[in-house]
This record gives sequence, structure tokens and C-alpha cells, in this order.
Amino acid sequence: MARNKDSAGDEVAAIAAVNKALSGLTDQAARDRVIGWARSAHGSASSSDDEKQVRGREAKDGGKQVGDASAPSADLHELMEQADPVTKEDRVLVASFWVQQNESAEGFGSQRVNTLLNDMGHKDSAINKTFAALMQTQPALVRQTHRSGKTIQARKTYRVTDAGKKRVAALIAGKAEALES
Repeated sequence: MARNKDSAGDEVAAIAAVNKALSGLTDQAARDRVIGWARSAHGSASSSDDEKQVRGREAKDGGKQVGDASAPSADLHELMEQADPVTKEDRVLVASFWVQQNESAEGFGSQRVNTLLNDMGHKDSAINKTFAALMQTQPALVRQTHRSGKTIQARKTYRVTDAGKKRVAALIAGKAEALES
């Protein structure tokens, strides 16, 4: 049996890209055509179970089709609602994931993440300590990739690790407790 070599981070990034592309289409029929093309182009046939689930959601929602709630949103506020982080570490991780996916794939600074959190009413008064806690977890959820300056106040650049991406995906899926066990 062949082993899947794609990392969970790659999978989450692909989901985010697909979600972002589909969000730009307002016509549900157009979305369905794009999804149908993607399935056929990448070797995945539509299963009858998938069709039953879509019909069930349509019936439940008065005929309106609902997007996959487990796909990460391209909008930070929606992503926060999907992930529903409880701790400040998880809030910082989700915001960091969003910044890395949507603004700066090369890395991001703690100030940018804290500005976004502040705009949402969740400013972290000790953001660097929160990033230090995320780096000290095993496995590390965030890594420092660059430091400009020699003082303790030097600007640092971070990246979310594959483990951090898995944690965000688990939060979105509502399985964060399973990771902590």
C-alpha cells in the first residue's frame, strides 16, 4: 500500500486555496461545475454518499447548499469562528496560520498578528511570550525563522509548522481535545 507523502500542512493549504477560489464564485451551479471538474481531473469520482450528504444538507437548509464547514476560511473572522479557539495560544496560532496562508508565506511578525487580534478585540499584551509558548510545545507549533537586531526587543519572524497547521485543522474539525490526550 502506497503511503501518502503530502503533509497535513500541504492539505490544509490546498483546502484554503480551493475555498478562496470557490468563495469568488457567487453562482452555486458554477461552484458545482468547478468541483466536478476538479474531481474528474484529479481522479476522484463523485460518490453516491457525497450526493446523499449534499441532498440532506439542501433539505435541512431549505434547498440552499452549504459549503464544507471543515475547510479553512479565507476570511480571518470566519476562520476564528470555524476554529473557535479558547486559549490565547490557540487564538494566536489561528491568526498566525491565517497571516501565513493569506499574506506572507515567507514568515510574519508578532506585531502583525497582534494587530489583527486587537482589531477583533483579542489583543495579547504579551504576544512574544505567547509565541515563546507556541515554540516550546512538543512538537513546536511555531518556529522563529529570523531575528533582526541583537536586543531582546529585536523584531522576530515566525512560521507556523506542520504541527501548528495540524492543530488549526483539528480546531476547525472540532478535534482539538483529541490532540491533547
